[in-house]
Amino acid sequence: MSSFFFLNLESLDELEKLCVGLFAEVENKNVESPEWKEHPFGPENLQVRGLVVPVKDIRNLNITFPVPDMREHYATQVGYSNPCPRLAIV
Repeated sequence: MSSFFFLNLESLDELEKLCVGLFAEVENKNVESPEWKEHPFGPENLQVRGLVVPVKDIRNLNITFPVPDMREHYATQVGYSNPCPRLAIV
């Protein structure tokens, strides 16, 4: 299952036209997402300090936190209130 998030002040119809125009050519390869029954990192991968020497002046940092699968709780959203009514998940 793939999804993306698109936030804009346009109407939903305008957003749909924009997204379809941008992503219509993307091929669906029906690839299964990896699934781990246990935590994917062991003790040897945790609490590791890495030192990096930059080779370019690019200031990006990507940090990934593995979290348990929440698909079974997706539809419940108990107590959730959308603070932005124009928010749309396509």
